[in-house]
Amino acid sequence: MAVDFSASDQTFAVGTADGEVHQATTDDGSTDASARWDGSAFTVWLVAEANVGDVDVTELWDIGSEGSRLTIDRTIDVPRYGEFGQTLLFSRRQ
Repeated sequence: MAVDFSASDQTFAVGTADGEVHQATTDDGSTDASARWDGSAFTVWLVAEANVGDVDVTELWDIGSEGSRLTIDRTIDVPRYGEFGQTLLFSRRQ
């Protein structure tokens, strides 16, 4: 398992989708992350230390059956502010 975290560009890469939790630490705190396949969908989970407490992020990545659209459903839970969701849609140019 390779974990790559670059504080300069805030990139966190989990090298394999084995579902195990891996940790990276910076001057700002630590981040735990895991990724795994759930059927045809790819799930990414991370918990990052922040000044408001641990921020929990879950993303479900799904490529449509035609392969022309990527949907990312993201849930973010921030202490004191609660939980909110985002849906990102990316369409392939023809």
